[in-house]
This record gives sequence, C-alpha cells and structure tokens, in this order.
Amino acid sequence: MGAFTSLLKHQHGQHHARESSEESNRWLEEDNKRLRRECKVLLLGSESSGKDAILTQMKIDLQGGLTKEQLLEYRSAVYWTVIESTCSVIKYMRSAGIECNEPSNTRLMGRILESEVGSDGASDLCLSPELAEAILRFFRDPVVTLVLEDYMSHVYHMESAEYFLKNIIRISSSGYIPTEEDALRTRERKEGVTDTPFNVGQLLIRVYNISGQRAERKKWIHCFASVTSIIFCAALSDYHQDGTLEHRSQNRMRTTLVLFDSVINSRWFTCTSIILVLTKFEEFKAKLSRVPLSRYFEEYTGGADLNKAAKYILWKFMQVNRARLSVYPHLAQTNLKIDTRLIFAAVKETILQNALKDAGRL
Repeated sequence: MGAFTSLLKHQHGQHHARESSEESNRWLEEDNKRLRRECKVLLLGSESSGKDAILTQMKIDLQGGLTKEQLLEYRSAVYWTVIESTCSVIKYMRSAGIECNEPSNTRLMGRILESEVGSDGASDLCLSPELAEAILRFFRDPVVTLVLEDYMSHVYHMESAEYFLKNIIRISSSGYIPTEEDALRTRERKEGVTDTPFNVGQLLIRVYNISGQRAERKKWIHCFASVTSIIFCAALSDYHQDGTLEHRSQNRMRTTLVLFDSVINSRWFTCTSIILVLTKFEEFKAKLSRVPLSRYFEEYTGGADLNKAAKYILWKFMQVNRARLSVYPHLAQTNLKIDTRLIFAAVKETILQNALKDAGRL
C-alpha cells in the first residue's frame, strides 16, 4: 500500500511538473509574441530641435487628438516659453549695455526678470494679465525689435515665442486651456526619459523621449541598445545660432552634428535605423536670405538657394555616418505638421529588415 501511495505521489509530481513546464512554455511563447509586436524607438535631438512637437503630433495623430486633461498639462510649459524667451532677450540687452527707447520699458525689465525665479516648468507657474501686459510693452519697444533683427544669433529666443506673444492676452486670461496648436509650439521642460506607447496596427511602439544634459547621456545610453529606430531631430534654423543653453560658446548646428555623430556611430546601435528629421524649415527659409549659410560653414557655395542649402546641411549629417546605418531623412516642411506616417513606415521597414537578417536572408 505504501509503495502504491509512493507511486501515486511520483506520478502526481510528474504530472505537476509537466503542467508547470507547459505553463512556462505558454508564458515564454506569449512573451515572445509580445516582444515581436513591441518595439522601442528613441526620440533624440538638441534642445529646441522640435522633438517635443513631433511627440505631440504623434499623440494627436494616433490617439485621436489631445484631451482637455492632456492640454492642461501644457499650460505651465506655455507660460515658461513666454517668460524664458523674454528674459533671455533682457539678459542679452543688459550684458551688451543696450537700453530700451522708452525709460518706462527699461524699468519693466527688472520686474519681468523677477518673474523668472522659479519658472522652471513648475505646475503652479502662472502668467498674470499684469505680467503679460508688461511683456507686451517691452517687446513693442523699437530697440527690442532691432535687437531681435540685428543680434538674432546671440539671443536665445525660441521661435515659438513670437506666436505666443501674439496670443498673450488669451494665454494670460483666467481659465486658459491650451489649444492643440499651442501644444505643438511648446517645448516641455522635463529632465530624464518619458515613455509614450502607441498602437500602430498590430504593433506597439514605445517612444522614449530623451531630455537632459548631454554629459549625462553616456551614463544610460547603453540601456537602449535594443531599440529598433532612433528619431533624431535637427533644426535647420540653428545654423546661425551661437550656442544653446547647455553650450553657449559653440555654434548650435555644429553641436547638433557632434551629438548626431556620437549617436549614429555608437556601438550600442549597430542594428538600429536612424530617422533624421530636419525641422524648422520655415525659419530656415526666412533667415537664409538675411544670414548667409557660408558665414558659418565656409565650404558652402550655394548662396541663398534654399534647396542647395538644405541639401548641404543634410550632406553634413550623412558624412558622419561611418557605421553605415540605414538613415531615413525627412524634411519637415512646416513647423506644426510632421507626417508621422513616414516615421512609422521607416520603423516597420527596419523591423522587416532585422527579421530578414535574423533569418539569414540578408
């Protein structure tokens, strides 16, 4: 009887082991299916390169627009854009010893600078009607207009600031809710990594938006070695800017080229495709006739020809592709509308190419 009981226990143990093994295999199979359906995409670029606008456009295109709650999340970033842009002009004028034409506007400069304290994107940041009126009066001063025209390469003035200034009364009103256009023109002040999932057909694409100091990227970039694609944003209009908030002493376009070089030739991304999005074409077009590209890139000889200038900048980026990665260039014709379908088409093509390589067919 004891032997029979032992046999039953043994058979039961074998049955339980088979069930556990089958269950584990099911989990593994489901996990593999999930991994085949899911891919990671990195969103990279220098500050003010337009990558936040691309992520917002993806949300609008693939999530059926932005909800009221999502729009409200952009409000403090809109306020910050207006205040930070205004203060950057004031700081330059003070460093250059330039005063407003109207003495009353010179006095306003100090009051506006005080509002910058704590304006780091905090959720409680506010743009009062009184502050909005002071900012409007400051920018109407003829000297400020000349500063923005004649010293544009020295002043860190966000391109979207002009749009927000035209709408500053609406923005500073009580109960202000940003529109989708406001959201597209906003650069969010976030440090670190944000993860936004998108369902594209049967595919789940997780877009990781990378923000923060360039020196910190080396510490965590290896964590994204398995990404399918990298969306790298570069602003065409940066060619004449003296620097960024992070590196003011360097030409902004050259800084972006250095960043692109470090990404495309990284040992962590040997099986990754690069979607290179050249943004801010409208600003580039407006600036090219007034600020020659050859002033900052002496080897360029195409003059004010828009197509030649854009192709030259694209060539500068392609020249650093020593790793011979697949690069999908995309020119964003307008600042507000990015064709996200082209971006996801490139991601899907990369998935197919990698699958063929894994199967030994390439």
